[in-house]
Amino acid sequence: MEKEYFCRHLPEQPPKGLITWARRNLERELGGEYTTFKAERIRLEPEMQELMDNQTVGKSVWAAYCTCTACQESYYTKKVEGADAFFLAAGEDGETYIVDPAEIIDPEMDTAVAKNDQIFCPICGSQTIVIHSRELRGGRTKAIQVATLHAIDGYAVVVYWLVERTIFEYGSGHDAKPRFAYVLGERGGLTAYSHRWQGVYGKDVPAKSWRPLQNNYERWDNRYSDWGSINNTKSGSTLYPDELPSLIGTTGEKTGLLAYWKSNNAWPVDYLKLWKKWKPVENLVNSGFTDIVGHVVSCGYYDKKVELGKIVDTSKRKPHEMLLMSKADFRIISQWQHKPSWRRFELWAKYRSVHGKLGAGDFFQEADVFHDNGMQAAIDVMKEYGDCDLDKLRRYLEKQGHKPWEVQLLKDTRAMCRELSGRQELTEEERWPRRLQETHDRLTAQRRLQEDAAKAAEYQKGFDKVLETYGAIEWTDKDLAIILPKCNGDLVREGDVLRHCVGGYGGRHSKGQAIILFVRHYRRPERCYYTLNVDFSGSEPKEIQLHGYGNERHGDHKQYCHSIPKKVRQFVDRWEREVLLPWWRAQQKSKKKERKTA
Repeated sequence: MEKEYFCRHLPEQPPKGLITWARRNLERELGGEYTTFKAERIRLEPEMQELMDNQTVGKSVWAAYCTCTACQESYYTKKVEGADAFFLAAGEDGETYIVDPAEIIDPEMDTAVAKNDQIFCPICGSQTIVIHSRELRGGRTKAIQVATLHAIDGYAVVVYWLVERTIFEYGSGHDAKPRFAYVLGERGGLTAYSHRWQGVYGKDVPAKSWRPLQNNYERWDNRYSDWGSINNTKSGSTLYPDELPSLIGTTGEKTGLLAYWKSNNAWPVDYLKLWKKWKPVENLVNSGFTDIVGHVVSCGYYDKKVELGKIVDTSKRKPHEMLLMSKADFRIISQWQHKPSWRRFELWAKYRSVHGKLGAGDFFQEADVFHDNGMQAAIDVMKEYGDCDLDKLRRYLEKQGHKPWEVQLLKDTRAMCRELSGRQELTEEERWPRRLQETHDRLTAQRRLQEDAAKAAEYQKGFDKVLETYGAIEWTDKDLAIILPKCNGDLVREGDVLRHCVGGYGGRHSKGQAIILFVRHYRRPERCYYTLNVDFSGSEPKEIQLHGYGNERHGDHKQYCHSIPKKVRQFVDRWEREVLLPWWRAQQKSKKKERKTA
């Protein structure tokens, strides 16, 4: 494979439909359409009386000159006097119309429009955001990196394009420039090429032609300029799903790359690196289980094969053996439209390790009932006590009036029985209480009474350390907030107010492995609302449980069940995604660097 040959034959122009596809599907990354406006002085046509008085020039008025970036059309409309705003009319047919600058305002029909308002263009009907043209005099460039797949003379090639959308004062334009390319060799090696030169501030600029990539700091996943992102740069890419070539007869034929690409997973170059290290991953991808492979590839693990080995038997080559299931179960599951997620397969591997009796098909159906957190708690109970399986747990909880995913309640009750009795072996009544909720509440109150001042002081050192270590993950979106408890008294009060068992979690929290966080209203941080428990003992932090009043049960005997508000669930998910995981990965990266320098 001659490098100079590919420097001449790698594509210089993007596929014909790439920019059209990006405009249609990547509006979030490239930004929406705008209506720009500015004030201009215009002359109106003379009226009849003015012509009769020999006045051939009409009077001069201020108008708003508007331009739509969607259709590139401009128009004049009436300006709001003394303000950066203009008028548009709403017709009876629901359409938006231009208001003549000479007309008198009709309060019932004409609406004042100002900056940041959303309007429909009166010419093309596109939904746009209103912005003053002076804010666009330097232009705004939004960008997203898009990968395309090619077959060039028997070689599979991944090319990365920087698709840019620049918005100017009088319109906008799209462009796609080549950035990096990776050619898959006959032995599975990757040769990198660049169409950029390294610029200042860690950015790169366009080059005139392709060249072999020699510097390690030039990579396809480097950050690139993007207006409005953090520090005006961002990273990442997306795959172009159209115009995919056939890889038959190329170096990519037996890699599973095409199936991986069609499943809309990201990071194809990192997938090829995983394939080179472990060839059977192709069989897994071609069987339709691309999501679990994509999870490992996209999470940035150092050794992706080891991470995949947590749920897959990497010593096997047949897909059903890799996934630890029978041929019959594999045949059924492989036909499902929505395959189980990485988390479900992780739970399946753990369930197998505790000698669960169910086959894969039945297990994944039970997982839909228990949910992920409930299934993890159920597996923990099976591992710790070995006296049940999923069907017995589900029947017991339903008999107690609880949902299957509330198995954490039983787990906590058994743990408190052991702690308070000082015995590891529990009686049948202690393992399967006849009144689970009452037993749980009684043991919670009993354990809280046993907390003395000396133990609370001992906990305080741990609480202070947790505040110092995890203080950076406190966060708010100005509606809800995530905060850490300051002392064991905060946990006791939380448990008393919300009627659940967090008051006895001071020991666990002070050790800094399974910490407690409070979900509060931003304007009322002193008011108990929801309680979050996060486990930091694994390779990544995992949510153990999220509960509010009575663990989502109410009534005189807690006989009624209610759900967590959607707003709270979405807020916690966003916090985990945007704050917790990035912080955790940064901490791990920092520790790794410290170990290397030590």
